[in-house]
Formats: sequence, C-alpha cells, structure tokens
Amino acid sequence: MAMFANTAKNAAARAVAVLSALMLAVALSSAPALAGMFDISDAREAKLGKEAADAFIKHYGLYANEAEARRVEAVGKTVVEFSDRTDIEYNFYLLDTKMVNAFAIPGGFVFMTRGIMDIIDDDDELASVIGHEIAHIAKKHSMTLIKADMRNTMINLLLFAVSKDPNVVMAGQMIEQSRQEVFGRRAEIEADRLGLEYMHKAGYEADAFMRFMRKLARVEQNRPELLEDYYYTHPPMDVRQTLVEENYRRIGLEPPEEKRGTAKGRLVAGEVCPEGGGPCAGVVKGPRGELMRMADPGPAGDPYLRALSAAAALNRLFSEPTAFFDFGKKTTGDRAELLVRNNRAAEALPGDLAANSAASVDELVDTWTQNLKLFIWSDIVGREM
Repeated sequence: MAMFANTAKNAAARAVAVLSALMLAVALSSAPALAGMFDISDAREAKLGKEAADAFIKHYGLYANEAEARRVEAVGKTVVEFSDRTDIEYNFYLLDTKMVNAFAIPGGFVFMTRGIMDIIDDDDELASVIGHEIAHIAKKHSMTLIKADMRNTMINLLLFAVSKDPNVVMAGQMIEQSRQEVFGRRAEIEADRLGLEYMHKAGYEADAFMRFMRKLARVEQNRPELLEDYYYTHPPMDVRQTLVEENYRRIGLEPPEEKRGTAKGRLVAGEVCPEGGGPCAGVVKGPRGELMRMADPGPAGDPYLRALSAAAALNRLFSEPTAFFDFGKKTTGDRAELLVRNNRAAEALPGDLAANSAASVDELVDTWTQNLKLFIWSDIVGREM
C-alpha cells in the first residue's frame, strides 16, 4: 500500500508541478512585457540573414550568368519599391542548382535557383515569384518563427526543469510544431496575396502570377523531384490557385483563364502530338508556320514548356531592332544555345535531334537560326508592303 500511496502522491505532485510549469509557460508566451525579450532589431535580423545567406551560397554556389543576375536584381529592386517594407537593403542571388525553388531569408535576402529561372519566361513571371518572396520579408514571417522557436526553447527547458519528464517536453514540441505548420501555411497564403499586389503595383502583368503557378503545377506533374524543396515549404498548388483567384478579385481584377499555345508577341508556342500516340513535341511558330521543334523534355520535364519559354524569350528580344549578325551560338558538351545579342533564347538538346532530322545540336541551332532569320526578313517585308 505504501508503494501505491507514494506513487499516487508522487504523481499528484508531478501533475501539480507540470500544471504550474504550463501556467508559467502560458504566462511567458502571452505577457506583452516578457514577449518583448524575444524582439530582434533590424540590424540583428540583417546579421542573421547574412550568415544564413553565406551558408547557402557556400553550399550551392552562385550561378555564373551575370545577365540573369542583373535581370533578377533589376526586377527585384522595382518590386521592392511597392512593398510594405522599403527601409532595409535587399539582396538578390542566383543559386547554381537545378532544383526549382525560390526563398527569402530574414534581412532582405532573396534567392532564386537556376532551376526556377529555366522555367520563367519573362520579367512578369519573374516579378510574380520575387513579389511572393519579398512579401515574406516585408511581413517578417521567418522572424516570427525564429522568435517563436526561441520562446518555445525556453519554455521546454522550464518544463523539463520542473517535471523531469522528457515526454512532457516532447508533447509540447509536437503541439508547437503543429502550430508552426499552420502559421507556415498562413504565411504562404499571405505572401501570395501581397506578392500579387506588389508586382501589379510595380507595373508588371498580373496574369503572370497565375500563369506561373499553373506552370509549376505542370512541372510538378512531370518532374516532381525538382520541386521537392519547393513543396516542403509551400501549400498544395490546387489550394493556392483557388485562393489566388480570390486575390485577383480583391484588387479589382478578374482571374486569368488558362490558355495554351500563346505567348506575347508574333511568335507563339504550341504542341504537336502524333496521331498514333506517343510523346508530344513543343513547337515555336510564326505567322507562316513552324520555326522550331523541341522533343526533349529538358529541365522542366515538358517540351511544350521549353517551346513556350523560347517563344517568350524571342518575342522579348525581337521587341528591339534585330539584325542577322545579332544571332550567335554557344556549344557546351551535348547541348547548344541559340543566342540573340549574347542572350540565350533557346537551347538544343540531344532529344531534339531525331524530331528535326538533325545530326548534331550545332546543326539544329543553325537550322533554327536560319528559320528565325527568315521570320525576321518576312516580318520586315510584310511591314513595308
């Protein structure tokens, strides 16, 4: 009996101790005066962010493409001016990894990956991605989680000191993890809402926000492994799309309808599928027919997305006067780039050769270049007639 009595007494004492600790924990987490002890200044935030940014750069390395880096920075600086936090310095980086991702670090550090740049067609889509990440910084989403983690660490230490029971601490950690997951989803939803507002106010095409989101859904279907890190931190795409449609209406716009086979300008992208079944190819077409055909899925896992990207890039480049000598070619291993004024417009891959009856990627880029020169010539002649 004594054993049971002592056990019951000890259990009761422990319950009281745990309850006391929990009450103190609640007081610590809710008292405004004590909550301030976890505040982090902008200077401290910038220091923490710089340390984290350096670690990411050291791990992945920076993508050695100065033109793309300048493009990201230019679009980023423009969007920042229309954000809710313009009093800090923002830094934009391109990481050398094929993973499709973009993320923000406290202190104004925004990262894009080589993988996500491969599927971004134009500055409007780029602004939609950057706007989302800037919103995270503007609303200090990461800092909120960091402060919550600091507070919870202290609370867990207090719980263990009072209860001496690791299970109590584990239970507290599980509860807090659930709370942080809920906050994370809410933060992503808020970043979508504000990101759309920022890029729209900055003068970029608002439709691009939904267009790129639908593109990510297509990449998810074809190459889910490239989005592993992205979906670790973002809600399911179908949920986001539904909520983003409401965001359009909130700022007085109608959600864009999904369209395939179109790109801004005179060149359009399309998809050609064999009658008897089999893989489809992406094509770039002008007013008089097909100019380029792409059968290799490429980094995005879809020939159509490659064609769409090429059409958008060429339209952007052709919006300025273009001469025949502006075309160029760069071959690296088993792939070759088609250049316009030293900017990459398209890339020929090994899987494209059979569909074009080409012997090499060099030969294929030469063929594409000739077709595009004829397109430019026909366009000039057509305007003069």
